[in-house]
Amino acid sequence: MPSLFARQRVVGLAAVNLYSDRVEVGHVRREGSGRPTVALCGQFPSGEDPGEAMQRARRDLHLDRFRCSTLLPARQYQLQLLDAPPSVPAAEMKSAVRWRLKDFLDYPVELATVDVVSIPAHASPAGRGRPVYAVSARNQDIEARMKMFASAKIPLRVIDIAELAQRNLAALFETDHRAIAMLSFSDEGGLLTFSA
Repeated sequence: MPSLFARQRVVGLAAVNLYSDRVEVGHVRREGSGRPTVALCGQFPSGEDPGEAMQRARRDLHLDRFRCSTLLPARQYQLQLLDAPPSVPAAEMKSAVRWRLKDFLDYPVELATVDVVSIPAHASPAGRGRPVYAVSARNQDIEARMKMFASAKIPLRVIDIAELAQRNLAALFETDHRAIAMLSFSDEGGLLTFSA
């Protein structure tokens, strides 16, 4: 029988990332204005079966208490900097950007999941549409990732990309009027981001 502690929901996201030979789990907590701390960190060898490693992680770390996120591998998504179509309401921005992405994709845009990340308006030169980042991935890759988490009974809430996940981590360390540079390394290479 699980403990009462195991049933309590945890604030924030736990990152559950899949690699060719392991599943890694981490949770960073920040209370009030204090420094963020790593509250949970684990690695589970997967061998030929990542599903079994995910189930082990769920049981050992009580991942059912968390809202979980995962990263898409870099080869499964594209990130494009585009000018947003002018005069398009925010509610229609994804549809408008989807249409602009069709020339950048090597598969039909109808088979893509698309999201848009706005860049602050003051960064836009006069006379141009405001810049946005458009993220696109094949629907089949998104669905496959969702099925893996459902099979392992891990509550997946967010499918993210490395650039934005690193930006979210940087936000935990931000101070007024200062930029943050973050450098990370993974099986796929290195990533350097600057944010303010």
